[in-house]
Amino acid sequence: MFRMRKRCPPWRTWLFCLFCLTPLEEAHANSITYLFEGTVDEISGPAFESPHPFKLGQVITGSFTYQPAAGDAFLVPRQNYYDGAITDLVILIGPYTGTGAQYALSNIGILNGFSHQFRFTSLATGPTINGSPLAGFHFTLEDLTGQALASQSLEAIPPLSAFSIKNFRLVFSDEINVSVLHGRLTTLTFVPLPASAGLFPSKAIDGRP
Repeated sequence: MFRMRKRCPPWRTWLFCLFCLTPLEEAHANSITYLFEGTVDEISGPAFESPHPFKLGQVITGSFTYQPAAGDAFLVPRQNYYDGAITDLVILIGPYTGTGAQYALSNIGILNGFSHQFRFTSLATGPTINGSPLAGFHFTLEDLTGQALASQSLEAIPPLSAFSIKNFRLVFSDEINVSVLHGRLTTLTFVPLPASAGLFPSKAIDGRP
């Protein structure tokens, strides 16, 4: 008896194809790329007081790439911030698409103290919502037990199951007001870069197949 294979979601197919079309000479051997998915839990701010394309429970998806070879920008005990580590970001939510911008001003922060935190911050650009342009995308993974991160080095992200807090924010801002989509990440999937022999299958690290 034949088993029907689970169909890949269209957004994941689109992101995977976009990733495959990246010229090999632009791909860095040590880059780390992930696909992510989350759910919108809160919508706040004046940009959302007029009609907009977002709603509670909506799924946000996307991908990002970072360079683990990036140097630590601050010599602070138990806190490492890697400026310019993020080299690519794509955000999809309903009909809305945003991309990362000005990567030199983006960073990943790793805090290794009483709790462990992996902080991702990237400026972003996209269509304006009622006069407010997309300003940035952020997520924080935090383990309150202080056991998730083996070190403060910029390596692969531990599984989402290792963190009790998995929050993201999609920020829109004009010269006066700030409006935010708040939510939580539900999946984080590692995607290896193309090798000379081709692409390897992706590996889910969120506890789901």
